[in-house]
Amino acid sequence: LGADLGATGLDKYGVAGPRVGLLGGRADLVARARARAYELGSECRPVLYPAVVRTLETYTDERVRELIASTRLVGAALRERLGGELVQDTPFITRLPGEAVNAELARRAGPGAPPLEPIEATAALAMVLLRDHGLLTVHFAGLPPGTAALLVKFLPAATVAALGGPEAFAAAVDDSLDRAAAVLGKGEEAARRLILGP
Repeated sequence: LGADLGATGLDKYGVAGPRVGLLGGRADLVARARARAYELGSECRPVLYPAVVRTLETYTDERVRELIASTRLVGAALRERLGGELVQDTPFITRLPGEAVNAELARRAGPGAPPLEPIEATAALAMVLLRDHGLLTVHFAGLPPGTAALLVKFLPAATVAALGGPEAFAAAVDDSLDRAAAVLGKGEEAARRLILGP
């Protein structure tokens, strides 16, 4: 495709793990990246190679299309419930931008809410989604996210069905916005406890 180097994780986009990166590209660049990974101790251990091969063998374009279709249904339900100001779509995912989450939480919390950065507002929403609805988002799955947005992506239809369908997912997000706003309305210390714990 004309790229010099490309990388992705094997725990997303239609593959099932292990949670390692896949790197491809020009041989000289891959060799340098591989050497640096070994220097940093972040290389994929050879014991995981069979799992990498297995997950690549099970990859299908159709699976990715199914995940995108399921995500679009959830995105439509979120838009219906929360409105277009809060919910945005890309060709593959739905996102709630951190700035929009921050504004919505401030609106729902009222004048006593402490000022937050967008990533803090999204973290507050994500914490309530996890605590009260059992929905684990990128914010708590490992490394901090690279964006302040709450990302809704590659949702298996079976997972959405187990939640009660797209509308139930949207209701959980709406409820979590209310609950997070109620905590934020109690002031900065309550917000700090919600986001960081006791």
